[in-house]
Amino acid sequence: MKRMLITAATMLWASATLAHTHLHATSPADKGRVTAPQAIELHFSEAARLTALTLQQGRGEAKPLAVPAKAAKDLSVPVGTLAPGDYTVSWRVASDDGHVMSGSFAFTVVAAGAPATPVAPAPDHAGHQH
Repeated sequence: MKRMLITAATMLWASATLAHTHLHATSPADKGRVTAPQAIELHFSEAARLTALTLQQGRGEAKPLAVPAKAAKDLSVPVGTLAPGDYTVSWRVASDDGHVMSGSFAFTVVAAGAPATPVAPAPDHAGHQH
């Protein structure tokens, strides 16, 4: 009986651990080359509340972006017109269970007419920390 209780407790703990929100994809994609994105998109495994989002061009100052007030699985934040160059997006979210995750990804904005890479989903768990 004791072994069954330990096994059940272990399974519940494992289920809770696996239930945390994970970043599935971003747009622009991590390490992508794009022309003039109009928004930063984050796609999570479940609804999450974006608590911080910054955009940094090159070695410049990281500028905070407005974050949506409501939790969602798919989040989109307008960025206006971005000049060609390298950018880093840093983000932090809180899931419904209170788990906080953060991470970052980078992309390059290329001038119109320059070759861009297609926007592809970032692999699960890319660029995030617990």
